[in-house]
Parts: sequence; C-alpha cells; structure tokens
Amino acid sequence: MTPLPPAVSPAISVIVPALNEGRYLPVLLDSLEKQDFSDYEVIVADAGSTDGTVECALSRNCRVVSGGMPGAGRNAGAAVARGEFFFFIDADVRLPLGFLRNAHEEIERRFIDFATCEIRPLSEVSLDKLLFSFASTITRLTLRTEPRSSGFCLIASRRLFRRVGGFDETIRLGEDHAFGKAAVKYRPLEFLSSVWADVSVRRLEKEGRLAYALKAIQTDLHRRWVGEIRDDFIEYEFAHYDEPPVSAEEAPSETILAKLDRFLLSADEGISTLIANARSRDADPAKGEGEADQALLRDRLQSQFRQISVQLRRRLRRRKRKDP
Repeated sequence: MTPLPPAVSPAISVIVPALNEGRYLPVLLDSLEKQDFSDYEVIVADAGSTDGTVECALSRNCRVVSGGMPGAGRNAGAAVARGEFFFFIDADVRLPLGFLRNAHEEIERRFIDFATCEIRPLSEVSLDKLLFSFASTITRLTLRTEPRSSGFCLIASRRLFRRVGGFDETIRLGEDHAFGKAAVKYRPLEFLSSVWADVSVRRLEKEGRLAYALKAIQTDLHRRWVGEIRDDFIEYEFAHYDEPPVSAEEAPSETILAKLDRFLLSADEGISTLIANARSRDADPAKGEGEADQALLRDRLQSQFRQISVQLRRRLRRRKRKDP
C-alpha cells in the first residue's frame, strides 16, 4: 500500500474507525492491498487502542488520527481525508477483489453521491447468511422510504459529507442511519449492484443471533417513534466483541432467548436452498442500472419469513415427539 504524494488527491479515502482491532484490521488491510485499484488512501481513526492497532496501521502506510466512538472517528478521518469519495468501512470488514474499482466505476457511471451495498457474513452458518440477506433486502426495499446507511459500508462524496455536516457525535447508537436520514435531504441513497462487503459475525456470536436482531429492531423503533439514541439505555459495545467469555461460575443461567438461538442454529435444514434462491437475482444482467422491482423484493421478503416459520414449526414438532 504505497502512500500517494501529498500534492495528489486520491479518488477514494477509505476511513476506518477503530478501537483494539488488532485481530481484524490486518484482514481489511490485506483485502485493500489486493485491490486492482490504487487511487486511494487509508485513514484509521483510533480511539485509544492498546493491542497494536495503531502500530499495525502505521506499518501498512495508513494515516492515523485520533478517533473516539464510531461517529467521532469517522468525522476525524474525514477532516483530513483528501479523496473525492469517502468510503466509511468498519474494521471487521473484508473487501472482495475488485471492490474499489467496481464501486468507483458504478458511482461515476450513475452519478451517485451517497451509497451502500450488500453485506455478506464471513460465516458458513446458513442462519447468518439468511439474516444478512434479510438485512440487505430491507435496505433495498426501503431506499426511498426509510433509507438505512449501515456503517459497515457507507459511501459519500466529499461535497455531500460537507453539506450534511458529518456524523452527529452526540448520538450513541445509530449515528450511521442518522447520517443517512440527513443526507437524503440532498441526494438519494443508492444501492450498489456491482459490489458487496464481507462482514465478521462476531457481534452475532457475542450477543446471540436473536438478541442482536431484537436489539436492531428496538433501535429502529426507538429512532422512528421516540428519536435518536443519545444515552446508554440500549447497550452498545465498542471493541468488546472479542473479550473471552466469563467462567461457568460467573456466567448467569442461560436465557430462553439464548436457548432459542442455539435451537435456530441447529435448524439448518433447507436454509441453504433458500439463500441460493434469494441470491438468484444476481444472475440478472439488467439489474445494475435501476432500482429493483418493489413487488419482487416484497415477495422475496415474504418468502424468507415463510421459510423461517416452516423450519421452526418442523423442528418444534420433532422436539415434541421426542419429549416424554
């Protein structure tokens, strides 16, 4: 990763908020170094790491600035960024080959100022693939009604970012979606069809699939009906996903939600086929130039709900037959 001369402005500034990301940041940087697009810079906004994150970033020719919570870190990175487009990427993301080139070409071709993309899990668990596919479907379906710009991969032009005024640093949780809500007043959120981002499932593994999904729903409803979340009433962990689990003596008894989560993980039968069907739209060569058909997306969403329900009922019937 060769740094560009100071007098040259790169096309892309990749901005990464980080706190103790020594395990994941190298994976992201490796994926950047393998890109077939060199007109970019990487800025790591560090929030006080003690695990070698800063040393890793510096050794890979990244620029390092002082950060804070994700919103503050993104703002700090943007303040020194020289690129025409800001690619805000989380530290636990891996970018597939061709990501930067394909994304930049699509942005230029479609005159996009604000974009996100599909996210896929770095996991072979079918339930994880289903949850991520479901999230991407929701994002596409609500582009014009309730735009969701996830911090995993959020792209904004320099001019749009300046006009919005950056991320609201007083927001504790959901600052990425709040940025999107402000940004769409000027430019619409677009869904890039040529790229996707691979995302770690460490959040799901730490909190549990269902608990994490319920937290996301709770956050969304609070933002819609009450307002932005500016305190800690919904717990948010930043840089604590890799802490070792507590000992058996210290651990509380397993909750019903956790038991159901384990049950869902065991209910893998048939879900792989569902995922393949959900991704079948990728075979359509005409999908890249416009918005996906809303009726098709709704049908896809309903199908996913039906399949989940079928799997749960089937497993519950089997469980009842086995119980004395």
